[in-house]
Amino acid sequence: MIWLLSALITAAAAASLVVIILRRHQPVPPAEFDRAVYEDQLAETDRDEERGLLGPEEAAAARQEIRRRMAQIDGTASANTAPGGSGFRTATAIGVGLLVPIAGFGIYGSLGTPDFPDQPFAERAKPPPSDDPKVAEMTEIVAELERRLEAAPARVDGWLLLGRSLVTLQRHLEAARAYARARALAPDRAEIAIALGETTVIAQGGVVSDDAMKIFADAMDLDPNAVRPHYFLGLAAAQRRDFESAVRRWTDVVALSPPDAPWVDEVRKRMNAAAEAGNIDLASISPSRTRPAGPTAEDVRAASELSVEERAEMIIGMVERLASRLEDDPDDLEGWKRLARAYRVLGEEEKAAAAEERIRQLETR
Repeated sequence: MIWLLSALITAAAAASLVVIILRRHQPVPPAEFDRAVYEDQLAETDRDEERGLLGPEEAAAARQEIRRRMAQIDGTASANTAPGGSGFRTATAIGVGLLVPIAGFGIYGSLGTPDFPDQPFAERAKPPPSDDPKVAEMTEIVAELERRLEAAPARVDGWLLLGRSLVTLQRHLEAARAYARARALAPDRAEIAIALGETTVIAQGGVVSDDAMKIFADAMDLDPNAVRPHYFLGLAAAQRRDFESAVRRWTDVVALSPPDAPWVDEVRKRMNAAAEAGNIDLASISPSRTRPAGPTAEDVRAASELSVEERAEMIIGMVERLASRLEDDPDDLEGWKRLARAYRVLGEEEKAAAAEERIRQLETR
């Protein structure tokens, strides 16, 4: 059956080529202009990557798309500059009609594996198996999770765990599908929408699509102070060469982040590059948001994934930052109340008593 189908497809392809060759030559406009435009876009992509507006993965994806379009132009130009004599076209048509099927089946019969069973389509999108035992173990865990979720598809935590596991295996498209299932079950959880948006961007080669932008916008509605939606929406603006919007988004990222956050320096570099590309005065851009005194929803999510020791260290760090802020703003009554409660939880009785004394002073004013 497969041989008959292959023969029919080959015959149709050969017939199409014969018709094209025999068709009277039609002059078409030269493709040099279009090619020059795409070459300029390639150069612009290189410059954007050098300035930091595009990351390596995003730049590679852009170059691949531009080169694909250039290849289409080259193919069109070649077809339109072929020799045009009637006798030449007839001879070429006969040659193509006979040679293509014979050569194709001959090469496949010699080098191919016609008796090898076909691979299921769903398996083709998956990366090849690795010899790393950790990867093999994780793959088994993923398979087991998928079996369990077939029996209990309403488990949000199960879909989240599956998504994280697939990200570890770099199967980002499948991970995005898992996060989408989790989001459908818990549409009010910002961290799930953020994970879905981020994984979608990675699966799309670093390009922030319209769908991904909608996901991040929804996440911001749920948690306006979440950092990652601001970052990716800024990246989307930069990819569309809306540099002012990109700078504004990334200014908010810096404002919402702890000063020592590991991503701040990289965001500043991108922000400076966008400002330079758009001829924007950074001093004229003010953040539209400021970091809240207490932990954000992202802080809570991050803490839930830490060990007991790491979680304790994170909590102490947040308490110290709150205490430092209250030194600059000593009249923040609610801030002192939060600080006193935090010190009690941590067993810092003397510090808690000092904070409570400050509360009494503010309340008796």
